[in-house]
Amino acid sequence: MRRRVARRGTWRLARTIALTLMMSAAGLVSGHADAQPFTAGATFGTGCRGSEASVCGNGGGVMSSVTGGVWLTERLLVDGRLAFLTMNDFRGDTRSQDGSTPLRIANDRKPRRYAALEALYHFGPQTIARAFVVGGVGRYVDRTIARCVDPPGCDALVPPYFPLGPRSESQVTGTFLVGIAGPTLRGRLDLRGGAALHNFGMEHQSTVEIFFGASYRFGRRDRQTIFNR
Repeated sequence: MRRRVARRGTWRLARTIALTLMMSAAGLVSGHADAQPFTAGATFGTGCRGSEASVCGNGGGVMSSVTGGVWLTERLLVDGRLAFLTMNDFRGDTRSQDGSTPLRIANDRKPRRYAALEALYHFGPQTIARAFVVGGVGRYVDRTIARCVDPPGCDALVPPYFPLGPRSESQVTGTFLVGIAGPTLRGRLDLRGGAALHNFGMEHQSTVEIFFGASYRFGRRDRQTIFNR
């Protein structure tokens, strides 16, 4: 039940983000029908989860995402983002309820999934490079499948306080990001890279991300933002 609720919450947030972007664009672009300042892109990099000991104490892996948004001005981009962070599996030891049999438990982790709405503000006009900052809010979901692997057929021996099977955790997440953006190539392709902090300081709920990304602008090159500033 908890897993279904977490999954519904994530996809509900993703649908809300997509609807918000579409409604904002539709309302702001009215009267500017030839200006289609929409963008779609992707990022690729690495991320790690925090722990009580350090910002990357729970290990990490590849972190990638797909993005879609709308340029409000040449400095301000509102973006929706779906991201995935690969997680390392781990194993632990416990004993049967009567304490007579040692047991080995495997925990298979699924990628941590993020859905977020972010605002990217770029400093200064487009030049060779310019800094930008990001603030965002969203939700992540962790999923793990626990199973008893040694001795064979040991599921019935696992204590009830050590539940097997799928379980999930879902939390609201806040994002702060800094980075560098390059010039818009041929008026279409934006390149950027940076570092992001998700729920920084909240131990296992936090994630540190380093990424490189690219996005493509659609529409006429002389009308690449809603307000064309």
